[in-house]
Amino acid sequence: MQDKDKFIRSCTYEGVDCQSLFFPYANTTYGSCYVFNLKLNKDNDTDAGTRKTVFPGPDNGLELELYLNASQWPSNVLSSQGGVRVVIHRSDSLPSPGESGFDARTGTATNVALRQIPHITRKHPQGLFHALEQMEVSRLPYPYENDCYDSWAKTGYFPGDPKLIAYDSLATMVNMCNCTCPWLQDYFTFSNGTLNGTRACNIENYDSTDNQCINDVYYELTSGNITCPCNAECQQTEYQTTISSSEWPTASYLSSAMDSMDLGTRLQTNDDTMKMEVVKVIIYFSSIAQETITESPSVTGTSLLSNVGGALSLYLGISVVMMLEVIEILPLLVLAFIGRCFGIGQKSMENQPPKRRVSRRSARSGYPSHLAWDMKHF
Repeated sequence: MQDKDKFIRSCTYEGVDCQSLFFPYANTTYGSCYVFNLKLNKDNDTDAGTRKTVFPGPDNGLELELYLNASQWPSNVLSSQGGVRVVIHRSDSLPSPGESGFDARTGTATNVALRQIPHITRKHPQGLFHALEQMEVSRLPYPYENDCYDSWAKTGYFPGDPKLIAYDSLATMVNMCNCTCPWLQDYFTFSNGTLNGTRACNIENYDSTDNQCINDVYYELTSGNITCPCNAECQQTEYQTTISSSEWPTASYLSSAMDSMDLGTRLQTNDDTMKMEVVKVIIYFSSIAQETITESPSVTGTSLLSNVGGALSLYLGISVVMMLEVIEILPLLVLAFIGRCFGIGQKSMENQPPKRRVSRRSARSGYPSHLAWDMKHF
């Protein structure tokens, strides 16, 4: 709703000024939004998407002082809630303030501590803090079971955005109705970008063709006749946070805070009213320990070749012995077959001399006859 320089009064990252490094874009729900360290902002921020922190603590994080100027907003955009929407996301993923994030209340300093240890919940003894943790998951694309999305070509936009179903629904409406649904943000709008020429659907008249087409598409989606390829993303990082807040600025620091944000001239108004116009947000890592869950194939190309080689070596060892036996037996079988069929190698039975019968010789003298062995001596 207001210019970036008027909204972001102060910004430091690891103690270095970063007020000019934000990327502006429009959101259908929250209006003007600004993103820090987004890869799409390479033209304005050479380090966008590559920043890394190696030290925990508030002094090594991102500190923002924001001025809402809500009293000057048009009456039709006034909300029952006062504050700003904060979304913590990956530098290569588009923010989704409607589906994720938290509200930072005006008149407070909100501390956001990030942790990278999954599945641990901590709670302050007095119940002041609610802690969730971050989980980083790496999945495998097709042909593996998860069939995750890993490229722009598969989705038309970067995977991992919580608005996956909404974007797919919008794409279906554009294809079937030839118009864009007004209440769905169609794409990430650049500050100097232009629309793609697709007209907005006419939903003011309930009986209009556009409205009927949108209702038909919505019915087909909810009934399951049209399915969305809403598989998980290959690289998923969810920043779970520990959020605490305190009064800011205090009465003793109000004057200094307004001067630091160049709002000293507005101190003529009521102090409470002025405090409802400002927000301070501090985002940092409370621990740099990281745990990653990575999906890996049970059989890789290398292990497959290794297993095949081991099996082949076993079978080949057995096969060599069998092959030698076969080499030895085959010639014998061939020779036997040839000999049986053609009679080669067999002796002729014709014209053979008769065998002579040899008479049994009598026992030599001096040896007792066989009858003598049967005689018994008494």
